[in-house]
Amino acid sequence: MSRHTTSIWWGAPKKFFNWQSERKISWLELFFDLVYVGAIAQLTEHLSKEPNWMGGLNFFFFFLFIFWSWTDGSLYHDIHGSEGVRTRSFTLLQMMAVSAVAINFHDVFEGNHRGLAISLSLIQLIIHYLWWSVGYWEPEHRRLNTYYRITYPISAVLLIISVFTDFPTAKILWGLALVCNYSASLLSGLILGSHNKNIPVFTLSDSMVERFGLFTIIVLCEALTGIVRGMSVIQHKSLIVWTLFVLSMLIVFLLWWIYFDMLGDRKIKPGYSPYLSFIYLNIPLQASIAAMGALISIVLSDTDGQNGEVRQLFLVAIAIILLSIMALSLVNKWEKEAANILKSLLRFMLLAVVGILGIATISSYISTIVFLGLIAAILLVIVVVITRIWFKHKLFKEATKRIV
Repeated sequence: MSRHTTSIWWGAPKKFFNWQSERKISWLELFFDLVYVGAIAQLTEHLSKEPNWMGGLNFFFFFLFIFWSWTDGSLYHDIHGSEGVRTRSFTLLQMMAVSAVAINFHDVFEGNHRGLAISLSLIQLIIHYLWWSVGYWEPEHRRLNTYYRITYPISAVLLIISVFTDFPTAKILWGLALVCNYSASLLSGLILGSHNKNIPVFTLSDSMVERFGLFTIIVLCEALTGIVRGMSVIQHKSLIVWTLFVLSMLIVFLLWWIYFDMLGDRKIKPGYSPYLSFIYLNIPLQASIAAMGALISIVLSDTDGQNGEVRQLFLVAIAIILLSIMALSLVNKWEKEAANILKSLLRFMLLAVVGILGIATISSYISTIVFLGLIAAILLVIVVVITRIWFKHKLFKEATKRIV
């Protein structure tokens, strides 16, 4: 039998079996998202200081922690969050822990990892307690979060041990902790993906899909910040420099356009596999957008194109963004006519990705204005094709409705 309390001060989390797939995003969730602005900004700042492949790998490694904490915290609130003080209190604790992680990123890159290890341990313990408490208040839910209750304590122990080790050992322990954290949802598919009629088919809620869209806006903000940062260090702002500004802004805007035309306001296919696919495909998408934001400031300031490695990283980041959007579109629900249109559209976008990566072969021989111009031109063609296809499809659909 479920434990139950209606106390507004310290009530039980919302029951899983009372979960609502459609609801309004709360102001608390929006406030919670803002703390990740600082965390991502610290990571992108470091990548801008170490703009090479090794710096990119370090960036992605720590981004996995940020993305996991945001995803788990957001999913918990979506499924189990309530209006009581308990939810608000633990949201505050998570925000403080994430802020502590952001504060300690600078130290860890200087070789002092203990502050970050302690901060990551705090996030781990908070999230572990939240998922454990669900089973306490709702015993019938324990089977569903079995693997969370197994892997999250292991991850917490690994992070706590890393406080007392040297930095190379700590990174190994952090990597193992990441494996534990991300494997929990994968292993849970063994339960949620079963044919047990007592377990409802899990589908990512419309509110969480919207939250991912808002998180994308937050990460795109880093790209806009990178443009401002890159422009500000250029002392003599000639017409060419302002042309670079226009092209870089256009690139970010076109990526926004492609993302929200392809994925915005779309429903996810029902079931646990599409749910997991949507979450995991967002990892390379969000990480690449953030990386692009860090690199674009260097591209702008490198008007002679001397840093070829930065340009290669920049092109790879944009290619991964497009490929991730393409893969995510396959997780969405589509009508039969729209699905057929999507197939041809994806083939065209794949050619565009090849074109983006192809720029790398000549990137060392062209100016920055030509480099950004080629990228903007390819993205603009994608936008034109997407807009034309979807607009014609919408007109046809509306005309069909009027005839019927």
